[in-house]
Amino acid sequence: MGLYYASLDFIVEYSIKNLHSALSHIRILSLNCSTSRNAILKALLSNLDSQIFNVQFQFDPSTYDELPNSSPSHLGTTRALIVASEDDKCFCAGADLKERKSFTDAETVVFLTLLRSSLNSLEDLPIPVIAAIAAPAFGGGFELALAAHMRVVGSPDMRFPETRLPVVSGAGGGEEALRLGMADCLLEEDHSGVKSLRLRVLDEAVILAREICRGGPVAIRMTMWVFKQPGEEAEDLAYRRDLKTQDRKAALAGFAEKEPAFVGR
Repeated sequence: MGLYYASLDFIVEYSIKNLHSALSHIRILSLNCSTSRNAILKALLSNLDSQIFNVQFQFDPSTYDELPNSSPSHLGTTRALIVASEDDKCFCAGADLKERKSFTDAETVVFLTLLRSSLNSLEDLPIPVIAAIAAPAFGGGFELALAAHMRVVGSPDMRFPETRLPVVSGAGGGEEALRLGMADCLLEEDHSGVKSLRLRVLDEAVILAREICRGGPVAIRMTMWVFKQPGEEAEDLAYRRDLKTQDRKAALAGFAEKEPAFVGR
């Protein structure tokens, strides 16, 4: 994996890696705070929200068009985002109970509101978001995994242990798990002896992201938009818009070629 990294910027709570891809790059956001098992502290949540905004800022929120000179990377616009972990033992442990214990009821409500907002923003990104889950994901960590559009899973240990405390999940994960048909994960089960597959899982996530990025960027973003809209009207609007793109013309002109020259417009 290391040979593919075009840039690496380590920060206390996470690391950012940009991998070169067709027209642009795949961005890897890896949680990197093993001392807390990647618990969602206020500082980590703030930084996570900032990184999501950095991707949001690259696109027009109403049209999903790329905004010129908006990417923080010299590699160009982000085509896919992978959320992973640098910790072999835990993807994300959810809330930090030591920090949470110091919150007032009002502060808890504010924190959960911010967490839900961040996860909704992650899910609403106009590019594919892939969670590379090689180790257990608990509570808010499970909710983070559920906010991704796709999951590459190497650990079966994804659950809401809050009910043992007892606490109810507060960032929308319970509803999302039911929607995705993952209700079995809502129950407290103890899966032990799961060997870390972090690097292999991340490799698979990168392969998946690269395969997706081979497609036309506009068509991919429009497909993401259609997924979020009810009814056939959205699909019809997306198709009509795609008819006018340079990417569609390039695909038709280069039909015999394995890699049409997409320009992202």
